[in-house]
Amino acid sequence: MKKKMIGSGRWKALTFIFAFGLSLALVAAGPAHAVGISGTIAFSDGMTVAQGGTSIVSGYSNGSAVNLDNVVDIFTSANGDFSGVTGALANDFTIGTNSTLFITSGGTVFSFFVSSYGALTPSPVPPGLSCDANNNCSDSILITISGAVTGAGFDSTAFSGNITLNGACLGDGAVIQSCTGNTALGSWSSTLVANAQPLEIPEPASLLLFGFGLAGLGFWSRKRQD
Repeated sequence: MKKKMIGSGRWKALTFIFAFGLSLALVAAGPAHAVGISGTIAFSDGMTVAQGGTSIVSGYSNGSAVNLDNVVDIFTSANGDFSGVTGALANDFTIGTNSTLFITSGGTVFSFFVSSYGALTPSPVPPGLSCDANNNCSDSILITISGAVTGAGFDSTAFSGNITLNGACLGDGAVIQSCTGNTALGSWSSTLVANAQPLEIPEPASLLLFGFGLAGLGFWSRKRQD
């Protein structure tokens, strides 16, 4: 009878320790001192495109490789936390593949990681070239993107926006126009908006407390079986 009472007391103590540790982990699960990134940045530059086709960029789809000019020269706007940005690098990317697309320079260095691609909107529809009476032809495609932007002193923050690819060339005058010679040129522009909402990632201390709680649960279960 005495041994049974001691076993019951240990069971209650272990249950209390487990419940207390789990409560602390749940309370601490949110990131402390969260500082989200807020602002809008817009920039543009050139890109390398294939020559001689019946479209330049409007025929791009998931899996298409996009070769951007890597040093960004043109900044349309940068406000909020992006105000100090004076330069950027643009990485080549494959549509539909997650990757770091832009890394800024000047002031705080921000890195934009694309984790989701939305609709692709080509112009004209169906994809091809839109040409005037002088056979000056063009096309474009709008790609919506979203992901996470990071910067020193800030928490990882969600962003969304778009990148527009543009093509232009001299057409051959045929019923279905094709670009002549090596006249095809490409350019791109992008506008990205950070929403100031940090992405919630449990801190190491929270994970440690949760681990203690799980260990207590395992010990308690083993004791009950004994």
